[in-house]
Amino acid sequence: MKKTFEIEYKIGYGPIEDYNIENVKAINRKEALRIFANRKRIPKEELKNFENWMWQEGVWLAFFKKIREAVKSPLSL
Repeated sequence: MKKTFEIEYKIGYGPIEDYNIENVKAINRKEALRIFANRKRIPKEELKNFENWMWQEGVWLAFFKKIREAVKSPLSL
């Protein structure tokens, strides 16, 4: 059964910074990171060093912050 993982990252452009969270459905954390890396075009060689990921989102520079399993809300049951 697939779980939902939240991947948080920081984006910046000059002095402007913001945080984003992207949800990924996957069987486990490793698969979630692989799916996220594919979406962001992060090279497969960098999967082992996900804590140091950096990538471009248009003119923005993005930095990996953390991954966690999403907590199910009692309202969504």
